[in-house]
Amino acid sequence: MEHSQKIGGREFFSIIVLAIGTKITSMTPAILAQSGKNAFWMMPFAGALTLLAPFLLLLYLLRTYQNKNLMDLIYHLLGKWMGGLVGVVLFLVAFVSLVLESRNYLDELSSIFFPQSPQYALYTVLFIVILFGARKGLNVIASTSWILTPFIKVIALILLVLVLKDVVWMRVFPIWGEGMMVTVIEGVKKASIFGDLFLLTMAYTSLKSTKTFHKTAYIGGAFTLFELTLFFLMYSLFFDYKSIDQVAYPFHEVTQYISVGMYFTNVEAFFMIFWLFAAFIRFMIYLYFTTWIFAAVFSITSFKPLLAVFFFLAIVLGMSINNPIQNVLVYRDMFLTLTTPLFIILPLILWAVAKSKGELAR
Repeated sequence: MEHSQKIGGREFFSIIVLAIGTKITSMTPAILAQSGKNAFWMMPFAGALTLLAPFLLLLYLLRTYQNKNLMDLIYHLLGKWMGGLVGVVLFLVAFVSLVLESRNYLDELSSIFFPQSPQYALYTVLFIVILFGARKGLNVIASTSWILTPFIKVIALILLVLVLKDVVWMRVFPIWGEGMMVTVIEGVKKASIFGDLFLLTMAYTSLKSTKTFHKTAYIGGAFTLFELTLFFLMYSLFFDYKSIDQVAYPFHEVTQYISVGMYFTNVEAFFMIFWLFAAFIRFMIYLYFTTWIFAAVFSITSFKPLLAVFFFLAIVLGMSINNPIQNVLVYRDMFLTLTTPLFIILPLILWAVAKSKGELAR
């Protein structure tokens, strides 16, 4: 482990809300709207309820084994070979997410703000900034997250207030969109939008106390659920039923419509600045935790050099995806569906093994 100082609850809270909450600005709402239509704002509820029990079970196991993080726990319960196999799967989940999400953000940046700039130039800038931050370590990432989060969330709140005059409240109907079962089932299938919470348990022993970790995880999870639901509802009320599933970048579409008074009509660049800050921190978190999982699997104590390797590989693989729409509506959609069972089953397996060993009764 390359960080020796413990981080506080407020810093870890910021990591949670930037890792998950920034999905309101990605193409995640576009994915959910394909099946949920105007009711897709309720799908995070179904997803959160699906993963609630497995996540609480994982926290229970971590509380039982106080001095272990996620990978330590997996190795302890499943042994070297099976634990290593599960670790590789978790690493691949985190790495593929990094590839797909970084390509997603690059497409947003390129198509909306810098259509004339070559993508490799934008990727280079992204690479330098994110790698620089990630190499500073968990403590710096956590402190930076805490400093920027209040500004980013205040700006998000301002956006919500400004857009209120343009929403049509009747667009919430039909309340279940394509139907209640469709909304619930698709919400359950896409529950892994909260899967980052499981991967962030790598930091279980990096907080000042395990009690702080538990408290922050509960508050951070609840806050991100509220934030996702609120913004997705705003998108549903802003775009009509027929077009909601055709909007690729709802956050940026909204910022292009709003204005402040008669003289400030093109304010999307203002929101873009904070969107970029949030994206930079989010990918620092993704890159750091992805590399951390890999290092834990292969017992690598100093993993800073690997940060550049994995982010370079993420860029190369991301650039190999030719069609941005295919990236989101096929690969990202498939990724969310396929990884949801992993986050449900893994805590159950760990609990069953711990129970069979009689270690939970101590």
